[in-house]
Amino acid sequence: MSIKKIIAFGSAKGGVGKSSITASIGISLSKKYKVGILDADIYGPNQDILFSIDKRPEYTNKSTIKPVKKK
Repeated sequence: MSIKKIIAFGSAKGGVGKSSITASIGISLSKKYKVGILDADIYGPNQDILFSIDKRPEYTNKSTIKPVKKK
């Protein structure tokens, strides 16, 4: 399966709602499409909190991460 579209949200300023908007749009789009979210915030990733995900992703080898699925 290939990735068809990429939507990115970014800002140098913290606390402007990037994570909240990402989660909201992801939930909305997931009603019609398959959606993946990558939280690349190295200082404060919090998509796991917004989606109530408790488990960590699995590493299949040194260069591949198996994504956590949430329905």
